[in-house]
Amino acid sequence: MRKFQLFFASFLCVALISAQKLSAQLDRYLILSEDTAQFDVPCGQSQCQDILLRNTSSVPLRILSLTSPQTPFSISAVPAFNTPVTVPAGASVTVQFCFSPTIPGLTGSQNNLVLTVDTGDAANLARDTVVLAGLSRSAAVDFNPTEINFGGIVLNKQTCQQVTISNSGNEPINLSEILPVGAPYSITPAISGTLAPGASITVDICFLPTVEGLYPDTLRLTNGACRRPADLVINGAGMNLAPDIGPILQLSPSLLDFDTTRCGTTKCRDITIRNVGSSTTVITSAEQILFPFSGTFPPTPISLPPDSSITINVCYSPPDAPRIDTQLVRFTADSRYSLTIATLFDASGSMSEKFGADSTIKRQAAHDAGVDFLKNLIRDTLRAVVDTAAVYRFSDIGDFARLAGYTTDPVVLQNSVPNVAFSFTCLWDALLRTILELQQENLPGRRVIVVLTDGENSCVTGSRAQVIAAANAAGIRIYTIGIGDLPVQAQNDLDNVATQTRGRSFLASDATSLLNVYKQISEDLSKAAAGYLILRGEGAAPILQMTPSTIDYDSVRVDSSRCLDVQLTNIGNAPYPGGPLEGIDPPFATATPIAPPLLPGESTTIEICFGPDRLRIRRDTVLLPYVSCAEDSLTAELVGVGYDSVVVEMRDVYTGRPGSIIDIPVYLLDPMPDLYEVDSLRVQIKFNKTMLAPTPDFVQTEETASAAMSGSVETVRYDGDTAVVDLLFSNGRLRSDLPTSELARLRFLVLLGNALETPITATAATMADGNPKVGRRNPALFRIDSICYLPDRLLDASARYNGLIKSVAAVDGRLVVRYEAIFDEGVAPISSELALYNQSGRKVKVLDKRTIGTSGTFESISDSEGISPGLYFIRLRIGELNWTVSQVIYQ
Repeated sequence: MRKFQLFFASFLCVALISAQKLSAQLDRYLILSEDTAQFDVPCGQSQCQDILLRNTSSVPLRILSLTSPQTPFSISAVPAFNTPVTVPAGASVTVQFCFSPTIPGLTGSQNNLVLTVDTGDAANLARDTVVLAGLSRSAAVDFNPTEINFGGIVLNKQTCQQVTISNSGNEPINLSEILPVGAPYSITPAISGTLAPGASITVDICFLPTVEGLYPDTLRLTNGACRRPADLVINGAGMNLAPDIGPILQLSPSLLDFDTTRCGTTKCRDITIRNVGSSTTVITSAEQILFPFSGTFPPTPISLPPDSSITINVCYSPPDAPRIDTQLVRFTADSRYSLTIATLFDASGSMSEKFGADSTIKRQAAHDAGVDFLKNLIRDTLRAVVDTAAVYRFSDIGDFARLAGYTTDPVVLQNSVPNVAFSFTCLWDALLRTILELQQENLPGRRVIVVLTDGENSCVTGSRAQVIAAANAAGIRIYTIGIGDLPVQAQNDLDNVATQTRGRSFLASDATSLLNVYKQISEDLSKAAAGYLILRGEGAAPILQMTPSTIDYDSVRVDSSRCLDVQLTNIGNAPYPGGPLEGIDPPFATATPIAPPLLPGESTTIEICFGPDRLRIRRDTVLLPYVSCAEDSLTAELVGVGYDSVVVEMRDVYTGRPGSIIDIPVYLLDPMPDLYEVDSLRVQIKFNKTMLAPTPDFVQTEETASAAMSGSVETVRYDGDTAVVDLLFSNGRLRSDLPTSELARLRFLVLLGNALETPITATAATMADGNPKVGRRNPALFRIDSICYLPDRLLDASARYNGLIKSVAAVDGRLVVRYEAIFDEGVAPISSELALYNQSGRKVKVLDKRTIGTSGTFESISDSEGISPGLYFIRLRIGELNWTVSQVIYQ
C-alpha cells in the first residue's frame, strides 16, 4: 500500500575550503640566476657553480635561512655565505655550491634546498627551492668469470678458457694499465685500447705448462676512479704423463662455490671433469642437478680417454634470501680416489705353517704380498690422489698393535709389515679396534680395511655382527683375504663381512695367488667409484629496512618541498652497493644517496623529500631493494598533502518573500589551476530549515568554477530548527583562473519560518581525498522581505485576517492537515483553499475548500486517489494570502 511520509527539507551547499597562504611568491622579492645547479664530474674530483641571489625590491631583504646541503654537496667557504643575511635593495649575494663525489657512478644524486626570505609577515614568508643535482663519472671494469682453475694439465699441452672484460660504469677506461700474467699463462689477443661504457671484449686465457708444479697467478686491471682494481685469479697445475695407475677423474674446481648470489638473479659457472690418469674410464651414470641449481651431464655412458675432459655449465638461482644451498651430485665411474687404508695382518701361531705347492711359510708370503701392495699406493699431489695407510698386527687378545701410520710414506709402511707368529686368532676383536681407530682419522677419500688371516676367530671378544654394524656406521669397506685351507665356517664368515660392508672376499692358496689378490684389491678400489659435484651457493640480498616505516610529511605547499631524515639498516647478508634509493616515485624523491658500501648490520641516514605539484594527498609504497625475492617483502610508506592558498566564502545579505525562489552563491577565492587536479570536493552547509528549503535543482553550476563537475546530496541531518547538508562535487575538474569566482549557486525555496533571518554557513569543507588545507569565510545572511511580507498591515490599520498550517501527519496511509484561520472583527467571510502542488508548481489536488468568516481550527483528511508517487508541497490560501509548508513524499 502506498503511503504518505513527511520530509522536512534542508538546503545543500558545496564549498571548497583552503587555508591562508603559508608562503608568498619568492620571485616578488628575490631573483635566482639559476634554480638548479647541475654537476658532472669524475669521482674523486670537485666542481663548483655560482648562483646569484638578487634583491629586485625597493627595500632591503633579509634571507632567513638556506637548507644546508648534504654530502657530496657543499657550500663553498669562499665567498662566505651565512644566514641570516640582509641584501640591500637592488644588490645581490653569491652562493657557491660544490659537488665532490667519492661514490663512483652516482647518476641521481640530488639535494633540494629551501631558501626562506623575510617578508615582514611571519605567517607568510617567501620560499623557493634550489635543486642541486650531480653525476659522478667512473669506469667499472668486471671480469666474467672472476676466477679460472685449469686443474692438472699434462706438460707441453695447451688449454684455454674465455674471459669477458666489461665496463659497466659511465666513463671510458684505458685497458693498457694492466698487471699482466706470466708464463706459463698467455692472453690472446693482447688487452689494450679504451673500453667505452657498456662495452665488453672477450679474450682467451691460455695455460701451457712445461714443468711440473702449481702455478697461481692474478691478472689485474686498473679500475675507474674511486674503485678498487679488478682482479682475475688464475690457477693451474702442470703434470707429467700419468704412470700406470689407472683412470683418475679430477674436478676443476673441486668445489663449485657460487659464493653470494643476489636473490632473483642467476649466476653460472663451469666445472670440468678431466681424466688425468693412465687409462680410459667411463662415466656410467649421473644424478640430476636440482633447483635452485641447474645444469645437466651429457648423456651417459661418457667415455673419457686419458687427458680428455667434459665441461658442465651449472647455474645457481636463489629464489629468496638469506639462504644457503648445498648439493652433492653423484656420478659413477671407474676412477682412483685417495684412500685411507688399514692393512691388518694375522700373526697367530698358525701363520708359521707352510702352504701351497712351493711350501711357502704363510707369514713370509703375507709379508711379501703386503709389501708389494703398499708399494703401489699412490702419492700424486698434482692429481690430488694421495693414499694414506697404516699397518696393524693381531693375534690373541693381548696382541693388537698399530705398527705404522697413518702415513703417506710407503717406505715406512713397507718396513712395518710383520713377519712373526704368536698364538690365537682374535679376528673380530682386532677388526673392531681397527674400525674405531680408522674412523677417528679425519682424512679424505675412501676408508678401507684389508685384513689377512688363515683361520677362524678363536676369541670370545666381539662378533661378526658387531663388526658389520660398526663398519657400516663408519662408512668403512672391509676386504678379506683368507690364506691357505680355511674351515668352511671361517670362509663363510669372511665372505659375509666383506659382502655386507661393500668390500670383497678373496682366498689365496699360495704365494703367487696372494700377490694377485692384492693387485685385484688395488684395481677394485678404482671400479664403479662414486664421484661428486659439490655445489654450494648463498642466496644473498642487501635487505634494507627503513625507520620509521611510515613517513608523514603532513602538508607541504605546492611547488615547495620538505625533506625528512630516515634511517636505513641493512638487515640482509650482502653489502648494499650504495647510490640513490630506487623505487621512489614523484613527487617523492631521495635528496641524498646511500654511501657505499652499506655492510650487513650497518645503518645510515638519508633524506627523502616531498615536493607536491597538485592539491591532493599523495602516497607511495616503497618496495625496498632486493626484498622482492624475499619471503616477507619489506616496504616503507610515504604520505604527504599538497596544498595552496584556497578559500571558499559565503557572504552578502539576501532577501526574499515566502514562496519565492532565491539563488545564493558560494565564492571561490584564489585561482585553481587545472594542474592541481581537484576532481572531487565535499562541503557542509548549515542553515535554519524553517526558513529555507533546497529546490530539486538545488546546485547551479552553469558558468561557475564547478561547471565541469556534478553536485549531489550525500547526507541530510537535523538538529532542532537547524539543517546540515553534505554535498559532493565530483566527475570533473574544478578550475578557475580568476582571483575570485563563483564556485556554485545554491537555489532555495523561501519558507514562512519561525524567524526573520538565518545565517548560511559553510561549517566544513575538504577535498574529497582528505586534503585538509582548505579555508572558509562565513556567513551569508538570508532575511525575510518584511515589506513584501505584510504590506497591508504596515500601511492599513483596518481589520485583517491571517492563516497558519499547524501540523501535517500521515495516519493510516492518509494525509491529515490541521490549519488555523485568524480573523479580526468586522472581516467579511472569504474563500480558503488547501491544495497539493508538485515540484513544478502545478496544483495536483485540492485537499480542502471552504468559506471562512470567523477564527477557528480546521482539519483536512485526504486519501491518495489521483496522486502518483513523488515529492509535493502543501499550500494554504486564504483570500489573497498564501502559506507553504515543507515537502511531503508520497510513495
